[in-house]
Amino acid sequence: MIANRYRIRSLIGEGGMGSVWLAEDLSSGKLVVVKQPRITGKPDIDGINIGKLRVEGEILQLLSHKNVVKLLDFVNIGAMPILVLEFVQGEVLERIAAGHPLEEKLAVEYTLQLLDALQYIHSLNIIHRDIRPKNMMAQNTRSHHLKLIDFGTAKLFYRQLDIPEAIISPGGYSPPEHYKLGYSPQGDIWGAGATLFYLLTGQHPLIVMGHYPHQPQPADPRRIRPDVSDRIAEVVIRATMPAPHQRFSTALEMKQALVGERPSAYRLRPRIIVRNHEIPITSGRVILGRDDRFDFLFGGETAENPMMRMELLEEKPTVEEKTDKLLIKLVDPGCYISRMHAEIFEESGRWYLKDLGSLNRTAILTEKGWIIIHRGHRLESQPYPLKGKDIISLAYDPKKGPYLVITFLLYQENIPIHSPS
Repeated sequence: MIANRYRIRSLIGEGGMGSVWLAEDLSSGKLVVVKQPRITGKPDIDGINIGKLRVEGEILQLLSHKNVVKLLDFVNIGAMPILVLEFVQGEVLERIAAGHPLEEKLAVEYTLQLLDALQYIHSLNIIHRDIRPKNMMAQNTRSHHLKLIDFGTAKLFYRQLDIPEAIISPGGYSPPEHYKLGYSPQGDIWGAGATLFYLLTGQHPLIVMGHYPHQPQPADPRRIRPDVSDRIAEVVIRATMPAPHQRFSTALEMKQALVGERPSAYRLRPRIIVRNHEIPITSGRVILGRDDRFDFLFGGETAENPMMRMELLEEKPTVEEKTDKLLIKLVDPGCYISRMHAEIFEESGRWYLKDLGSLNRTAILTEKGWIIIHRGHRLESQPYPLKGKDIISLAYDPKKGPYLVITFLLYQENIPIHSPS
């Protein structure tokens, strides 16, 4: 089937879970990239490689963004998935900046495009988990257009293999929590900061991180290149802080810091961010749960059609203000979130989180990894104190990790968040 539609020209690269080939689309004459799983002859390893490439294809099918590589075709030959991707004429950032620091303006320009891509995929609850210069392709044009590539380790809800796996990128591009299976959008923020360090210095950030990964120092590019401006250096430092809650809350927040845009005025109330939707907390009690209006759509044909599910994900959370509480109802394509899943509440000037007896647990990301807050089905948990900028998962599986990640923000830590158009 592939031979009838695409002519293989040469091997681009091989390693990890797959092989990548340059090919020609016989119908259009255009160059494309063909990616197939690496077959070793070992059933366990081959099964993982095939499964990962299949998940990558399923995720790429959902994406349409100028800074994300485009999936052109998704072919199955028996149990073997084959991905056909757009061919990007250019070079990966790892080679462009290797030993040759970029001008600060160009390094920032590439990073802003990366952050646009991250803001987009995070709005769909996708975490890339392998943000590094090797996975970004810069086109050979004056516009310096950037494409984020390789979604082989990406995570969408529970669209991933059912194996606990530490996603580690050499050179200091993986945040410390990855070593403890702690995945969140803030891990991608770390990768963006580490990549900007590389573009500014031509060296991997590990060189200045001290006792990485256990007690890493934030990556200050001025230690290698003193002429980096203080504002840009401070962005890199904040993005590579050891704890997830110390970093930027969103890709947009990091982007605003890069361009020198000031946060909005001091805010009087906390808020939560769900897939880039910012929701002010106007009550001392907030109930988080599933919007059951769409439950009837999540069975049968719709459940097997990821495009239909993604259209529903574009629905904003429903917010209902009651006399004594705020109800926030979330669209959940897998129905893993309970109708009354978790509660965030204020008591004596402090904010707390508790699970309301959900079926699939609540968890919070700490420096030690994800901590499950759950006493049992239909049993409320003990309250867990919140600090602000806490990262919470509604539904959590020890093997698959977080399901739907939200961020709780306190007062002056908040900035405006807008969903991408």
